Amino acid sequence: MNDAGPEHPLADPAAPLVAWFQVAVDTVADDRPLPVQPFLRCAGDVAARIGDLDLPAVQVLLAVQALDVPSLPTARWFEGGDRHSRTPIRVTLDSGQNPSLPAAATHLREEMNRLDQRVFACESHSDTDHDPKAMRPPFDSGFWNGPPRHRVTFSGTLAEWSLDALGWLGGFLADLSAQDGITTPVLLTVTRS
Repeated sequence: MNDAGPEHPLADPAAPLVAWFQVAVDTVADDRPLPVQPFLRCAGDVAARIGDLDLPAVQVLLAVQALDVPSLPTARWFEGGDRHSRTPIRVTLDSGQNPSLPAAATHLREEMNRLDQRVFACESHSDTDHDPKAMRPPFDSGFWNGPPRHRVTFSGTLAEWSLDALGWLGGFLADLSAQDGITTPVLLTVTRS
């Protein structure tokens, strides 16, 4: 982790920001997913010092370009979860100025539902129906290939609204994106429906 804080000096004042964290990832070992899950656990521990947070959304810039050989993680620990914990969500992925993501949307959705995982059940996707929270990242476009421009939103159900499940989903979607040939950072925004 390079830097963190409750307010970012370059953030859009209209963005509802609770906390921000800057983490650098150069490369990821061939047998490991992008470490989104451990990062969000750490961020959750730090943010808990602020107080009890009821996050309606989480936004993470996924370093998809750091994945040489994606390695999809397992999701077995979510299988026995309480079915009442399942949460309707919207997942927006944005490849900024790179137009590769919307073209891959149909294949990404097929792969999400084909693979043996019970964390996220994708029901639909759209190139136009996006949550307003997904439009404005709270950081300058110079940090990635922004500003947001080429996005797709997937609607479905997450096993539970937790940083563990959200972190697993981030790593999973980074792997799927890399497998589909996307080689640019991807902005992930997950909101509860």
